[in-house]
Amino acid sequence: MFRSHNEFIDRHPVTVCVLLFLALFFLRSLVTFPIEHVDSVHKYVAAADIVRERSLEPMLRNQHTMRWSEVLPQVVVSWATRFSYFGLYLLPLTAFALAGVLCWQGLRSVLSVPQQVILLALLFIEPIGLTHTGQLLNPPFGVLYVLLAITILVANDRPRWPQVVLAAMFLFAAYGAHSTYLAFSAGPVVWLTFWQRRLPLALLMVGT
Repeated sequence: MFRSHNEFIDRHPVTVCVLLFLALFFLRSLVTFPIEHVDSVHKYVAAADIVRERSLEPMLRNQHTMRWSEVLPQVVVSWATRFSYFGLYLLPLTAFALAGVLCWQGLRSVLSVPQQVILLALLFIEPIGLTHTGQLLNPPFGVLYVLLAITILVANDRPRWPQVVLAAMFLFAAYGAHSTYLAFSAGPVVWLTFWQRRLPLALLMVGT
């Protein structure tokens, strides 16, 4: 038997992450709001039109609404699900659940099990996320891309150039979701500059 919850998690990290992902996905799907946000609807329509027309021209119709780091993944979903109704929710719910898993994974080493539960509960009922994570809007995507960038950097104490470039690409994708998410890049930049003392890598990320 396991002496603690953390011991079980340490021995079966992949299983726990998969179960947490499925739980977040399922629970969020139960409380997802109807798709009625205008920007979200336009993105779904544009993604479907791109599949049908085999052209990226629909993304040029409204550059403010057509966030490429949200629309392009939805193009893949629209094609794979053949424009099914479930395909409207699949991508944002997946982004929300994956972001929750990454957030939990990054903080569980400094939080007790009750604190981890509180963290996930707060993420789940946060007002903006509650109304936006079931629709093709920027909150789940911007946060996910930033968390992916941070995860890549902290997975290795001395990240190599390919890892930093990939992290920079995810931060650029976060900018593609909305420019405000560039503010989240301050954390990795400070970490690289002062803790890792790798200023060139930090400058690369700032330039991206």
